[in-house]
Amino acid sequence: MQRDVKKGELLTLYGGIQFPQPPLGVATNDMGDQEKAITPIVDCSDYILNLGGLGKGYLDGFGSEIQNRKCGQIINHPPEGIRPNVDAIEFMWTSIWADASSDEDKDLLQKVAHGINTIYQGPWYHDGDIVHTPAPGDSDYNLYYAGIAMVAKQDLKAHSELFLDYELNERLLDSHTREWYTPVPFRLNE
Repeated sequence: MQRDVKKGELLTLYGGIQFPQPPLGVATNDMGDQEKAITPIVDCSDYILNLGGLGKGYLDGFGSEIQNRKCGQIINHPPEGIRPNVDAIEFMWTSIWADASSDEDKDLLQKVAHGINTIYQGPWYHDGDIVHTPAPGDSDYNLYYAGIAMVAKQDLKAHSELFLDYELNERLLDSHTREWYTPVPFRLNE
């Protein structure tokens, strides 16, 4: 961060590849009988942010094609005793371009969105027989098109270190992560 910023100010958009949430549960046939379990195909890095509030999958920040959008490597989890100074705010790209005043503006906003967050184009999930791949023609392709804005939780001075609560599930941590990860004790009313 090259300059001072005010609380609530946008720091950056989290660039990366969005892996849409596959359908939950099991696949059913035309009669409504359960047939097969649906299994997501996961291929990702350590720079993942869940789109949990939106239930739309996750963003893999390592996959960003735009070099200046690779912010996952510069916003760290705070060490013990330090409070986070960055918030990750989820938003829907589709709601932004839906408010465009013209088709030209909508096209421009879509181009910006696709430059920051691309939707994964490889194997998505399989239901036992078929490997599904998200594609622009799928009804869910743009419906779940989400992004994350990194916003200052407080006034910050230029060159301040940036900290985001990673909110990891402690029950699932491997031994390496347990060495550096400390839960943030206060999440309410910060």
